[in-house]
Amino acid sequence: MLIIATSPDAVKINGKPDPDVVKALIDAKAAGNPVGLISNHAEPAWFEDTFGGSGVQFLRTRGRQNGHIISENAERHSLPPYDALVLAAKPEDVRMGKNGGAVLIAAGWGSQDQKVQSLGIRVNTADELREVISLSAQWPGGWWYTADMPGYSVRALADLSGYGKSDPQVVFSKKLTATVKKGGVRLNALLAIVARSLLSDGFGAEKDLVWGVYPS
Repeated sequence: MLIIATSPDAVKINGKPDPDVVKALIDAKAAGNPVGLISNHAEPAWFEDTFGGSGVQFLRTRGRQNGHIISENAERHSLPPYDALVLAAKPEDVRMGKNGGAVLIAAGWGSQDQKVQSLGIRVNTADELREVISLSAQWPGGWWYTADMPGYSVRALADLSGYGKSDPQVVFSKKLTATVKKGGVRLNALLAIVARSLLSDGFGAEKDLVWGVYPS
């Protein structure tokens, strides 16, 4: 289970709620993931007509930029904060996700603000958002292999051979292999998984962190 958090602005394209983005969020909720639109302001007039009956929530939270709404909801669902994905379209979304310890994803159809555009994970369509949510939700948790040395650490997400592994790990490995081979937009989903994995190990609190990925 993941928490999907965003803001009203991230749902809109050309000033109106986009049906495809709305459907992606509703489908994420139907798949068992809590989904919420969070804002400092009152509920938009279009929210009920757009999301009514879907289970997608609107949460008015003043000062949401401090990230408490993310950590509190994660605790309420017995999840760590890094199991929350924040779809960001404005600087307030970025601060909310960062301070809450969530994985940040830029909504490519949203704001051109530098803080949003500089995020390392970006989705440009509703289908790309679905891909990130789907693959992230299938992440089995933890690392397949870890090694810590005095000067460096090694982390591996999966044994891509699948030999002697449980069915969930084999399925995940196959999807991971396909993602790397195909490249393109699906790599955003892989980046989201890597970000969650690193956050689960506490790397988000490290200062002056330098890290690499192999193969590059």
